[in-house]
Amino acid sequence: TTQGVLLVHPSVPVTSVKELVALAKQRPGELNYGSPGLGGWFHISTELLAYMTKIKLTHVPYTAATSPLTALIGGHVHMMFNTTIVAHPHIKSGRLRALGTTGATREAMLPDVPTIAEAGVPGYEGSTWSAMAAPAHTPRSVIERLNKDIGTVLQTPDIRERYLAGGSTVTGGTPEQFHDILKSELDKYGKLVREAGIKAESAK
Repeated sequence: TTQGVLLVHPSVPVTSVKELVALAKQRPGELNYGSPGLGGWFHISTELLAYMTKIKLTHVPYTAATSPLTALIGGHVHMMFNTTIVAHPHIKSGRLRALGTTGATREAMLPDVPTIAEAGVPGYEGSTWSAMAAPAHTPRSVIERLNKDIGTVLQTPDIRERYLAGGSTVTGGTPEQFHDILKSELDKYGKLVREAGIKAESAK
């Protein structure tokens, strides 16, 4: 599981999520945000924030993965979400300001930055994750063996430390637990896409 962080350019006159929401309500549609692709985590995390706080933001999609961060550092967009590991050096240097992290708990790399839920949007959580999958109809015995072996590897100190150094936390679990997570995520983001009217659009 990998947390993200909500970033703004220092020229944006806010120092908290509450202040950002208030500014966006004063200036509907004027604040824009960058993302490296339509429908990806960066895009949907911002739309989830907008939906939960009832603010209107303008999406500026790019096709290259690094372009929105470059645009934010240059002041060409006002805000964006990014992974903590990528954003950390820019926060530390003062080139970007961190307002909140996306996990259920604070990010170890940014202990002084509140979660977005703590910062005034109760219930917000938008971390990204990676998982292993197998083709449908794979025998149960094979699934169980793979789950056991992968789980064993993920719990070794070296692997956990490598993930932590990369800004991620090892979660693991049973196939049933992953099924529940997947269903919950599909329900959550499916509702967001429908109710917020998110549609495909052209990227730059």
